[in-house]
Amino acid sequence: RVQPGVFEVRAGERAGSAEITVTQSSGQSATVVVRVDEAAGMDLVEDEGTARYDRSRDHIALRVGDRVSMNGQPVNRAGERLYANDGVVWTVPDTRSVALSWGFMRGERVADDHVYVEGRAPGTEVITVRAGVVERTIIVDVR
Repeated sequence: RVQPGVFEVRAGERAGSAEITVTQSSGQSATVVVRVDEAAGMDLVEDEGTARYDRSRDHIALRVGDRVSMNGQPVNRAGERLYANDGVVWTVPDTRSVALSWGFMRGERVADDHVYVEGRAPGTEVITVRAGVVERTIIVDVR
């Protein structure tokens, strides 16, 4: 049984949008547009070929002072890059053991598909890589 004022909306099988109009017993109504985006994921690639990133476990192993260059790209089910939602944001909660940087950039910058991950001190940290609603995490172990 559905409770008054509560309803469930499930995503369709293909991308698109639909309007849902809810009319109250008083005659007042509200319309909401529900958008279904293409199924997406995040492809993470180490672009130096140093084998510090283990794709099967989303894990990076570094030593203090090591730095690895990573790329994150939102992709569809076929693995093709999605440019409509291209703002990739890398975050790390605590920079004591792991720091993020953007090479030639000075100061803080978080929106980019490319980032350097550097080991600063022994420890483990979880990095979040996000583009819109697509999100992945990487575990970084620094020894």
